[in-house]
Amino acid sequence: MKKLLVCLMAAGLLLTAYLTPVKAETYVINDHESFEAEWTLDYFNSPSIIYDPGLALCALTICASASQMSDAVIINLQAMGFSNIVRLNYDQKIINKPVTTIASQSSGEDYYFIINIRGTRDVEDAVTDVMGGIFNGFILAGENTYQMYLDYRHTYCPEATDAHSYVLICGHSLGGATAGQLARQFAMKSQIDKNHIYTYTFASPTYDTEMEDPQDYDNVFNHIISEDIVPTVPWQYGRIGIDIRYTDDAAAFTFFDYISTVFYMENWTERAPAMLSHHSISSYYAVMKKGNYDNSTALQRFFRNLATTVLELAERCLR
Repeated sequence: MKKLLVCLMAAGLLLTAYLTPVKAETYVINDHESFEAEWTLDYFNSPSIIYDPGLALCALTICASASQMSDAVIINLQAMGFSNIVRLNYDQKIINKPVTTIASQSSGEDYYFIINIRGTRDVEDAVTDVMGGIFNGFILAGENTYQMYLDYRHTYCPEATDAHSYVLICGHSLGGATAGQLARQFAMKSQIDKNHIYTYTFASPTYDTEMEDPQDYDNVFNHIISEDIVPTVPWQYGRIGIDIRYTDDAAAFTFFDYISTVFYMENWTERAPAMLSHHSISSYYAVMKKGNYDNSTALQRFFRNLATTVLELAERCLR
């Protein structure tokens, strides 16, 4: 009887642990901003082709932490259980080599790697953006980042095997485009199972000159705010993976607004901040946290923007 009670108590504790949700932790991004996310290695129990909004918020939190000039990314990755945290090209700026943070942790035979590519912060990043749009420089950025990963793994985790390795790739803006190209590098060169390569990008510009079938990279998830113009350029390219769209209804910004920002410089001080706000990591966090999905089709978005633009033009002409 006593053994039966002990077994029942143990089973109850296991069931409670299984049913209890992961507690959301608060990660400080900067002096006035914090993100909430629920980090757990259990995310890697599901194949990478299955989208996980919890993992997406964690990836965005890492992106936000790495975008700061402070040590926020080191502190937050340590809080998530990662070690051997290395920031590459942080002090020495090199074109086509964006600032990259790599970290790792292990559990038994399994090794978990985080690769975060920072967005545009300096002149070298801006040149990489331009080269990415004109000369497809994002390919070079992806190749360089993949080599950084290989060097990191050789230095810090030489005993890790491909069969027991899991990789989370994430990046915002320039970092998002490079993350997409990095996912392609893993697909072409690595022996790690695709189901162990998790790629979450945010506000990524287009970069795919091959225009491959998005389903070839169904482990790549691109988060986009429909009002953000950056994910629409360069117009001649595409993106690998699956786009997940959100909308920022509280501050809709039409195509006319972008055009008038260029041609009506007196409105620059009013319109430029609105343009930038849709591209910010904070805006992506807000819409993702609220679940403000944009379920409209590309054609519906086109006519919606066209109608809004026409109405605004008419309103201004009648002033």
